[in-house]
Amino acid sequence: MNRKFYQKWNAFYSKVSLRYVIWGAFTLTALLGAVLMGTSFYNRFSLQLQGIVEKQNRALIEQVNNTLTSELRNIMRISDSLYFSVLKSEENVPVEEGFALLYDTNKSSIQNIALFSKEGDLLVSAPAAKLKPGVDVTKEAWFQNAVTQTENQHFSRPHVQNLFVNSKGNYAHVLTSLRFQRLYPAGFAVISQKRNHTCSDSSP
Repeated sequence: MNRKFYQKWNAFYSKVSLRYVIWGAFTLTALLGAVLMGTSFYNRFSLQLQGIVEKQNRALIEQVNNTLTSELRNIMRISDSLYFSVLKSEENVPVEEGFALLYDTNKSSIQNIALFSKEGDLLVSAPAAKLKPGVDVTKEAWFQNAVTQTENQHFSRPHVQNLFVNSKGNYAHVLTSLRFQRLYPAGFAVISQKRNHTCSDSSP
C-alpha cells in the first residue's frame, strides 16, 4: 500500500516538476530575449538621440556665430558712417544733427549713439539722454580698454546697457562699439547695437 502510494506520488511529482521545468525554461528564454531586445533598442535609441543632439548643437553654434558676425558687420558699418559722414564730414553739419540722422536711419538695430570725452563726460547722444546719477563711464571695462588702445576699434561683450536714465526701467541687452576720434570734439564715439533681450533695473 505504501509502495503504491509512493510510486504514484513520485509519478505525479515527476510530471509536475517536468511541467515547471519546461515552463521555467520558456519563461527564462522569453525574459532573456526581452532583455536583449530592450538593450538593443535602448542602445540604438541612445545613439540616434546623441546624433540628433550633436546636430542641433552644431546648428545652434553656427547660428550664434552667424548672428554675431552679422551684428559686428552692422555695427562696424554704422561706426564707419558715424566717423566719415558725421565726425569727419566737410559739410559743416552740426554733430548733434548728424548723430540724430544716423540714429533715425538705423534705430531698428541700434539702441543709441553717444560721444564721450576722454574724461567720461557725455557730449552728444542720440536719442537725447542723460546719464544716470552716480554713473562713471571711466570705470567701465570697455571704456578703460578704449583709453589704453586708442588706435583700435573696440567691441564689448554682450551686456546690459543701463548708463542712461530710463523712466520705464527696461534696459536693453547690447553689443557696444567704441572708436576714438581726434576731431571736434575729441572723444570716444560709442554705438550700442540692440540684441533680443531686455532687463529690468531697479537702481536709481
